Amino acid sequence: MGLKKKGVKAPPAAPPAALPIKKSIHSRAKLYFPVTKIHGYLAWKGTGSGVSEKAAIAVAAGIEYIVQEVLSLSLLDGEAPIKEGTRITPRHVNLVIARDAELKGLFAGGIIRGGGVNPIVFAKKPKKTVSASGNGIETK
Repeated sequence: MGLKKKGVKAPPAAPPAALPIKKSIHSRAKLYFPVTKIHGYLAWKGTGSGVSEKAAIAVAAGIEYIVQEVLSLSLLDGEAPIKEGTRITPRHVNLVIARDAELKGLFAGGIIRGGGVNPIVFAKKPKKTVSASGNGIETK
């Protein structure tokens, strides 16, 4: 029993069962933002009850959409020069937010560090004309 014949090899052991590849939550949801970190932040801020995984996915998707919108507008609107190795600076992001009405409302009161001064566009002043009766000033 304890003797082995020379030149005879033992049959190979059965290969281990293939373990399923564990995918992260954000890869299953097809997102780039880390859902588990956002879930941790939501739970840490505390709402008194547990935070579901679906809520964290929804928040991550919303944040990802806003970031995608700002970056695409900064490239397409000509804020960032399109050339090899394009770099989007905080100034480019600030200019895009100042031009877009929806983003301006979303980021109202927010400050972007390194964004510079917000451009102020003055509305055209109405032309003043004297009325025929001479009582007052009418605007057109």
